[in-house]
Amino acid sequence: MTAYLASIIGLDSKGLIRPGIDADLVVFDPETISNEGHCLVKIFCRRRAF
Repeated sequence: MTAYLASIIGLDSKGLIRPGIDADLVVFDPETISNEGHCLVKIFCRRRAF
């Protein structure tokens, strides 16, 4: 799916998991990963912090 979209805008070396192709891929073990996040930076917009 992403390779097709990338090719439409001329990014032929994106969107596939294949040798020689640029890819961002994350592999994790669901038994050891945590959903506890930590905010390092707060962004303020209209007196609200995000």
